[in-house]
Amino acid sequence: SKVVLYHLGYSSTGSRKEQKARRNLRLLQRMVAENPADAYAHFKIGEEYQLMNQPRKALDHFLIALDRETFDPAMKASLYNVTAEACLRTGAPEQARKYADTSLELMPCQTAAVYLRYRLADQAGDWDGALEWLDKLLELSAGSAPAAKQIAVDVAINPAQIIYTKGLVRLKQGEPATARREFEAARDRGLNQATVRESLVDACLKLNDFPAAEM
Repeated sequence: SKVVLYHLGYSSTGSRKEQKARRNLRLLQRMVAENPADAYAHFKIGEEYQLMNQPRKALDHFLIALDRETFDPAMKASLYNVTAEACLRTGAPEQARKYADTSLELMPCQTAAVYLRYRLADQAGDWDGALEWLDKLLELSAGSAPAAKQIAVDVAINPAQIIYTKGLVRLKQGEPATARREFEAARDRGLNQATVRESLVDACLKLNDFPAAEM
């Protein structure tokens, strides 16, 4: 299986990346033109469009790939995940949730679809739901979940980053004391000090703990 590192928010730019993306896209366009019924070709060009921030084009190809029904469960779960991602990016959260849930039904012990469900809950302002999915993500990332078949492409997220994100959700929920504990736990696990300090200061100010905020 392939593992993709996620940081709960990551992007990269640069001319070399753009040149490689254009080259890859040309090759994949040729593959699709020569094999229009090939589900894998549509899957791969959809992934490329997704990387190029063109989710509507990506979604068109993912849906064609899904319609072919030619993949094993591990690959199909990954396809459902990228389709959910494209739906999320194109403003269709209900469809995104459906595809993420279908992926989880196929492969329950994976992080990619759980990560998507957290994002959907967070986007909807469902803070309790977001925390539940983050707890599940932490369980999976820490390796405490039972072993299971892996999907074709899964994600790996630093547990300290998940804990920090729980703190951010707690702040949105209006619970600065709990948020402070999460930020401190993330800091103790070695997460970037500047990032954690800024959030800790915010939590301390909300608690009127001005001495701690100035430390």
